[in-house]
Amino acid sequence: GGGGGGGGGEAGVENSLSSQVLLSPGAVSVPGGAAADPEISWRGLSYHMRQSTLLRPSSGTVGAGLWCLLGPSGAGKSTLLGALSGRKSHGRLVGEVNVNMRQASRHTRRRTLGYVTQDDVLPPTSTVEEQLRFHLALRTPELAREDAHLLVEKVLADVDLRKKARDFIGDGYLRGLSGGEKRRVSIAVELVVLRARGGGILLMDEPLTGLDSASARRVLDSLVALTGAPPPSRVNGPAHAAAHAANPGSLGVAEAAVDPEVRSFQFTVAPLPVGPAQAGVSGTAQWARRVAGPPQSSSVLLSVHQPTVRFMSAVCGVVVMAPGGRQLYCGPRRLPNGHCALSAHFDDGLHVRLRDFSPSAAEAILELIEDESEAAQARVLQIASSLEGTAGECGANGSKDGDGVCEDGVCGEEGVLRALRSLALRNARLMARHPLLMTTSIISTVVVSTLCAWAFNQMDLTFNNGVLQRLGLLVFLGAYFQFTALISLGMWREERILYFQERGAGCYGPFSYIVSRAFFDGLTMRVLPALICSAIIYVPTGLAHGQHGATKAYAFTAGLCLANLVSSAMINCIGILCPSTALATLISVLYALFTLLFWGILVNGNALQATLFGVDVSFEWLNSLSYLYYFCELVLTNEISDQEITIKRMWADSKDQKPIPYQGWKILEKNLKYFNGTCSRIIDNPGGVENMGHAISACWFDLYVPAYWFLGALLLSYLLLRFCVRDPH
Repeated sequence: GGGGGGGGGEAGVENSLSSQVLLSPGAVSVPGGAAADPEISWRGLSYHMRQSTLLRPSSGTVGAGLWCLLGPSGAGKSTLLGALSGRKSHGRLVGEVNVNMRQASRHTRRRTLGYVTQDDVLPPTSTVEEQLRFHLALRTPELAREDAHLLVEKVLADVDLRKKARDFIGDGYLRGLSGGEKRRVSIAVELVVLRARGGGILLMDEPLTGLDSASARRVLDSLVALTGAPPPSRVNGPAHAAAHAANPGSLGVAEAAVDPEVRSFQFTVAPLPVGPAQAGVSGTAQWARRVAGPPQSSSVLLSVHQPTVRFMSAVCGVVVMAPGGRQLYCGPRRLPNGHCALSAHFDDGLHVRLRDFSPSAAEAILELIEDESEAAQARVLQIASSLEGTAGECGANGSKDGDGVCEDGVCGEEGVLRALRSLALRNARLMARHPLLMTTSIISTVVVSTLCAWAFNQMDLTFNNGVLQRLGLLVFLGAYFQFTALISLGMWREERILYFQERGAGCYGPFSYIVSRAFFDGLTMRVLPALICSAIIYVPTGLAHGQHGATKAYAFTAGLCLANLVSSAMINCIGILCPSTALATLISVLYALFTLLFWGILVNGNALQATLFGVDVSFEWLNSLSYLYYFCELVLTNEISDQEITIKRMWADSKDQKPIPYQGWKILEKNLKYFNGTCSRIIDNPGGVENMGHAISACWFDLYVPAYWFLGALLLSYLLLRFCVRDPH
C-alpha cells in the first residue's frame, strides 16, 4: 500500500482500527460472519533472554493471505517469527499463541507451521529433488509416492528450479547451486509441504534476500498463489508517482487503480482440498487437478528489508516492528474504503504524515522509525506504548500437549522407523557421493597397520622383545584410534545447524538422528578400520595364535572395535555439549590424553598409591575411567597370562647371562595390576589344571564394559540433544 490520507476523520479511523484489529488478537471477521482460516494470533507475547527483553508484550492476528513483516534491522522481526513458530527454546517466552483460534504449544507449532529461516541450511550431497522428497516423506507420510512426484514437479516449476532438480545442492567442497538457488530450495521445501497438507500457515524470515528480481517475482507469485489471491499487478515507478501526485490524499492509489482486487481488506477463504488418500480415490488424476487447479487457502507472513511497490500490491496485511522489539502495527494494508490503513494509523494529523517521508507507505514507515527528529520519535513511542499489553505466563512455551507422546513430531514406532529409513538413505548417498573421508580413513589405516606389522614383526616371549613390544604396539594403536576419533567432532560441527533445522521442522528427533549416525559413522569410520587393522597386524606381529588362538584373535578384534566405537561416541558427546569448535577440540584432546595416561601402561597400579595425612590411599580407580584399560587388559591377559616369559639378566661384569623364567600372570598381577581374580573367562580353565590354577584368558567384562560404555555414550548423546543443547537460532 501507499502512504496515508489526511483529513479530520483520521483520528476516528485510527481509534477504530486500534480497537478492532490491534488490541483484539482473536478471530478476524470476514464477510458472511465466517472466521478466517487459517490464522495465527498472539496475545501479550514477549521474549526475554537473560537480562534483556528482545520482544516486548504485543498482540495481533495474521489471517489468510500474504502478510508482510516490516521493520529496520534489530527490530525483532526474526525474534517474533521464531517465537510464533515455536523455535525459541532459550530464555523466557511469555504470552499466548493461538493457531486457528486454538491455543498451541511450542511443540505443536513446530510440528504444524512452516518456517523458512534466514540461513539456507541444506545437506550438500543431496539433490534438489531429493531434499524436497525427504521433507515430504517425513512431514507428510500419508502422501502417495506418485502424488509426491507430481507435487515436487509443480513446486520446482514455481520457483524455477526444474532444470536443477538433479543437481547437488553443494557447499564449499562440492560444486553445486548458487546462493540464490539455495534460497529458492529452502523456500520450495516449505512450499511443497504446505501444498501437500492442503494449506496452512507459513512463516518466512527474509525469503527474498539474495534473489534477483526475476527469481523474487516468481517466488512472490508462488506465495500469492498459495494464499488463493490473484497474482500481483506490475506497477512502474512513474505511474505510481503520477497517481500519487494526482491524488495526494490517499497514498497507494496507483496500486489500487492497477489492481482493484486489493482495494478492500477481505479474507477469501477456500475450503481445504482433500487428497486421494483422504477421499479414498485411487490414482493421481484428482491430485493433479488439485496441484494445477484452484489455489489453496494459506496464511503467509514474511519479513522483508526493502519492500517494492509490486510486492506491497500483493500484500493484504502488515505487521510493523520498531527497535527494541516493539510492535507498532498489525492489521490490514487498506481500509474498507480503499484508503491506506498504514497512513491512518501512523499519521497524527499534525506533525507526522507518511506522505512527507516517501510516496510508498512501506518506505515511509521505515524512514519514520529511523528518523531522529523529536516529533517522529515521540509518535513511534506513543504508538508502541499504546499497544503494549501484559499477559500471564502461559501457552507460549508452557503447554506440553504431545511432548511426551511424540519425539519432536516423530510419533510412534512407525514414525521413528520412517525417520531412520530416510536418514539411512541420505547417509548412504553421502558415503557414495562424498567418499573422500572414508577412503582416506581406510588408506591411512592400511598404511599404519602395515608399518606396525613391519615394526613389531614376530614378537617372541622374552621380556624385552615380547612383553615390552606388545605394550608398545598397544600404546601406538590406542593413540592412533583415539586421535582419529576426533574426526567425529568435525562431522558433528558440520551437521549441527542442519540437525537443528530439520528437527525444528519436525522431520526427526534426537533418537532417530543418534541411531542413524551411530550406525553409519560407527560402521564405516570405526568398525571397518578396526577390522582392517586386526587383519593386517595380528599374524605378522606374532600375537597369540597357538592353542585357543582363534578365540583370542576374535577377542582382540572385538576389543579393538569396541574401543574405537567408545572413543567416537565420547567425542560426539563432547562435540554436542560444547558450543564452539575450539572448546570442543581442546576438551577432546584433554580427554584423549587422560584416557592414554590411565590405561594401565604409562601409569600402572603400583604408581597410583599414596599416603595422605598418614593414611594409605589408592587411586587405582582412575584406571577404570579409561576404556582403553579394558582393551589393554583383554589383550595382555590373552597374550601372556598362560605363557612363561624369559628375562635375561645382563651385567657388564658378569658372565652369567642365563635366562630366568617368569610366569606371565605374575607380570599382569604384580607389575601391571591387572585383574586376575575369579570371573567369567572367555576361555574356561577347568579345574585349574593349566597354568597352576591361574587364568589363561581375559574376563568377559573386558568386552562387556566397553559395550555398555558405548551404549551409555549413545544414551548420553540423546539426553544432551533432547534436554541440554538448544538451537542457536
